Amino acid sequence: MASLWLFIKAVVHHWGVLVTGVGLSLVFGGVEHYRQESLSWKAYCLILAATVFAACFVAWKEQHNITIEKETELGDLRKQLASPEFVVTIGMLANGVIGSRIMVFLTAQISNPHGPQSALFGWEIRLELANGELINQSSPLTPDQNGVNVNIGDTGKAIRLSPDSFFPVFTQPIPPGGFINGWFWGAFENLAQEELYRGGTSAILVFKDAVSQKEHIFRTDFREQGTNWPGVTDTDWIPESALKSPQRVSNDR
Repeated sequence: MASLWLFIKAVVHHWGVLVTGVGLSLVFGGVEHYRQESLSWKAYCLILAATVFAACFVAWKEQHNITIEKETELGDLRKQLASPEFVVTIGMLANGVIGSRIMVFLTAQISNPHGPQSALFGWEIRLELANGELINQSSPLTPDQNGVNVNIGDTGKAIRLSPDSFFPVFTQPIPPGGFINGWFWGAFENLAQEELYRGGTSAILVFKDAVSQKEHIFRTDFREQGTNWPGVTDTDWIPESALKSPQRVSNDR
């Protein structure tokens, strides 16, 4: 009933515009001038009926366009809800050398603002060098029960990356509005550490969601030769001279 009332109001509005407009007056005047006599009542009724039909058509077309627009918005919303879009905030980005490999570590918060709920899998770190070359990590690494300790030079402080917050161990779906905090790492062969700081080199965190199987890609740039460790210093920035290479507690294999 409400929709019918809105339609009637739209028809009345458009009909009023038509019958009070200059165009209709010119039509009446032109016809009467051509015939040299006044229009009959029947002719007036036919013209007014035509204006009512035109007003109905314009009102229908207007509502039809609104409906199409709403359906498009609804379809976009359904697609969005059918495939979760995650928000990733990168925290720490660090690197070091273990054996012959360059190790890249990052911490992040991953949130699922709109849903649907979904678990994550297929974790990777990739590097994109300043020249555009894309480097994939070597075989996946799993931390041992002690996790990973990152010693910070002469500050007397260290960061411990717990195995409980290693991203691949989060197997439960992230609900709408929920988030997880964790870390991931990657090992890279045949790469000079200096390549990371030539300007324009990015670390890329990659994972998939179980609902859509879509690959999600988030990147962060290596800054000047140093490491971003939020909460460790007042400036959250440790120069290279104050760093030691990150070390695993267990022997590297």
